[in-house]
Amino acid sequence: MKVKDFYTANSAEPGDVFLVVLKATIQYNGTYRLYRCRYEGDDIPEGDRLYAQHAGEEIFPVLQTADGQDN
Repeated sequence: MKVKDFYTANSAEPGDVFLVVLKATIQYNGTYRLYRCRYEGDDIPEGDRLYAQHAGEEIFPVLQTADGQDN
């Protein structure tokens, strides 16, 4: 099993593995933001913001209790 960086990989071959961290943060106003981050063990970077509609609630069901996605 070879773990490749999904940000920089230019090919996908049988047996390759791509890891990503999906991070949800609750904002001060009760809304949430989603981020896609590199997997670097316990040190999770800020990452790239995701704007997928309702994906947060599907991936993190607890976010249904938040005030929706922050724009």
